[in-house]
Amino acid sequence: MSINPFDFKNKLSSILSKDPPRNIDSLNSALSKLLEDAAPMRRRTVKPRPPAPWLTPQVKAAKQERRKAERQWKKSGLTVHRDIYRLKHQFVCNLIKDLKRKYVNDKIVESRSSKEIFNICNDLLGKNKPKSLPNNFPPDKIPDVLNDFFVEKVDKIRQELDAKKSEPFYHEFKGDVLKYYFEPVTEQVVRNIILDSSKTSCDLDTLPSNLFIECLDLLLPYITNCINDSLESGSVPCCFKEAIVRPLLKKNDLDENLLKNYRPVSNLPFLSKVLEKVVLIQIESHLNKNRLKEIYQSAYKKKHSTETALLKVHSDLLEATDSGQVSILALLDLSAAFNTLDHQILLRRLEVSFGFKNNALKWVASYLENRTQTVSAGGYHSKKSFLRYGVPQGSVLGPILFSLYSQPISNVLSKHGFRYHLYADDTQ
Repeated sequence: MSINPFDFKNKLSSILSKDPPRNIDSLNSALSKLLEDAAPMRRRTVKPRPPAPWLTPQVKAAKQERRKAERQWKKSGLTVHRDIYRLKHQFVCNLIKDLKRKYVNDKIVESRSSKEIFNICNDLLGKNKPKSLPNNFPPDKIPDVLNDFFVEKVDKIRQELDAKKSEPFYHEFKGDVLKYYFEPVTEQVVRNIILDSSKTSCDLDTLPSNLFIECLDLLLPYITNCINDSLESGSVPCCFKEAIVRPLLKKNDLDENLLKNYRPVSNLPFLSKVLEKVVLIQIESHLNKNRLKEIYQSAYKKKHSTETALLKVHSDLLEATDSGQVSILALLDLSAAFNTLDHQILLRRLEVSFGFKNNALKWVASYLENRTQTVSAGGYHSKKSFLRYGVPQGSVLGPILFSLYSQPISNVLSKHGFRYHLYADDTQ
């Protein structure tokens, strides 16, 4: 059932004016009820494969002409009809090739990130295969099996780490502390963040992203108030700490029946990522102002990538060779790095080494605690699990928090005269 955006906005305006939502839960409740009235859930049959976007009416007409010429040739057997068919066939092939080339070229030009370009290239190379799932379990049991595996894997690694636990390293912070609470933001800032965000929807979202954007003018004041309340109180709404986890095969050629070959990717509510982006902007401003960012880190930084990481490591090796030194390259890859992050060590490090104080620190603590995940696979969902460690993969704040958490690695390496470079959870 299609929704008339104009009617939906009018009804939403009436609801918001009669009973303004006091928090994000009441806002979600109002939106959910309105959406259910406007478009009750119905079961539909979905075509498994949409038509290729370059198959235009012109191509379909050319294919019909080719088929007509083929039938005529097979009926008559004449050489002249065979030649006509071959000409028609060549025309169709060239037309599809030209339209496909134009489509791909337009997509690359319109892409806003290297991730989009990689996806386009993977589609062309056939690397974006349908998502695989284990087939040695009943379909309705797969989510719980994967959920238990993900949780138990982290618990096992944490037990091994705790058994070898040493005193955490803290570098004392000297600079301007992060304010008593994160600064409140204006509606315009929130609007810009929303419009610049990827318009993908999560199962936890009350409204699909396209309808949300249609109603943005009406919702913006309430969303901004909810964000500012969270920043001032140092508390993250519980509904923002839920994640739908999709199991993703690490590489397409791996055995899909081995659970260790899957990694969890968290899908988070759209508004939770908006709140995270508001906080990320303020954290990065604080880090830049006090020059606290790791210099030799190429992930999650503007104008830095795998290319800059490779250039730095390659340059260090060449420089050592030119000066007659011997080089030994050590590669450190942490298993389940994001998922095993210790919350208490991170919070202490943010306070001692990076100047997080009072409500700013309280907000990060609230963001980390009592997070839950539900694995979704094959149309089934697992039970909900509480997470005691880590930051969710797929979150906005996860990368910056992990970078701050792991910064002592660079401090120790530089102290002992080693050259190094970091990329996410990899160290060279």
